[in-house]
Amino acid sequence: IHNEAMDLAEEAFSAKKTGDRENATALFLKALELEKKALTFFPPTKDSEPTRSILINSAASMAFHGRDYEQAEQIVSLGLCGYPPSEIKAELKALLDDIKFKQHIIMKNLEIEDNEMQMNLWGDATGFGVIPIDLLMKRIDQLKTIFYRTIERLSHIPYRSSGRTSKSITKAYKLYLKGFMPGSFGISLSIGERLDQLSLFSDYANEQIPVGSALNEILTCFELLQQSQINTLRARFADEDYLDNFISIARQMAPDGHEIKGLALASKSKGRLRTVGFRRTRQEIPTYEKLAVEDQGGDAPQKERVILKGILKHADSLKIEGKYGLVKLQSEEDKKPYTILVPLTQIQDVVQPYFEEKVTITGYRIGNKVYFDDIENAE
Repeated sequence: IHNEAMDLAEEAFSAKKTGDRENATALFLKALELEKKALTFFPPTKDSEPTRSILINSAASMAFHGRDYEQAEQIVSLGLCGYPPSEIKAELKALLDDIKFKQHIIMKNLEIEDNEMQMNLWGDATGFGVIPIDLLMKRIDQLKTIFYRTIERLSHIPYRSSGRTSKSITKAYKLYLKGFMPGSFGISLSIGERLDQLSLFSDYANEQIPVGSALNEILTCFELLQQSQINTLRARFADEDYLDNFISIARQMAPDGHEIKGLALASKSKGRLRTVGFRRTRQEIPTYEKLAVEDQGGDAPQKERVILKGILKHADSLKIEGKYGLVKLQSEEDKKPYTILVPLTQIQDVVQPYFEEKVTITGYRIGNKVYFDDIENAE
């Protein structure tokens, strides 16, 4: 019976590769029924192992690929309650993470209105409507920044390396934070659109960018980054500064794999719901500098890596050396102040939010200058 299930699964994966999702789903669910039938021959005892756990792992996988996530979760729980060998137990736990993530992306029973975007966070640090405030607030600010940067980019406004978003844009696209959603942790951003503000920034935009178009663009960019389709992502950005800024903020928002294991975004425009899952960790997303080196088709030149930990005391985008602003860091180790050159595309939206915090800055030294690569909270 198990062999019959595997034959169906092979057909299902082949159908999935050709884009025949409907047929693939049906085949996965048929394979699931066979695996469940095979399971009836093995009671939940140690004598049934490891065969029983292998069948449970297979059945749960069939349910997962067949998009019956509720049944997949039940089957995994059945396996974890038995006596699975350590390696299969680890596989079941990993599959359970995938199942939960898919469930959060679906966002069942959540009402999303037009011109609205929802962000759902899931991980060890989230509970039923509960999350540490620092993990939430920075991501809200980062999502807000990405939204306004997207409006500016689609409006063909030159990249802004300093100063706030113009009042004409913030008035034309007013953001509202709606009630929190229980189950993992989610928030909803509603965008109020004022059509009478177009004249205030019409030097760049021939027509006002529809909110739905901006939200769809944001979800598309996150989706391409999740799928590592960097060339396709780059093609959407006429200005590389905007691309650098987006990748840098997205790396800050990215899950850490533990406290936050996944992030899901959803929006609805003209009645059409769209969801995107973002699960790549910061370490899995290359920095813009690394992407630039890869584009040149060679290995990165050897540079002296520098890791500095201390209090970020100063961030100034007005003091400029080429395309870099300056950051001051009071080192925790030797108590010395260090000046670090940060790309203007990152100094305002990525670095300045850490002002007066204890941070770890990773960079590299060229001569007597230290250049910025990444920043994170030292705690």
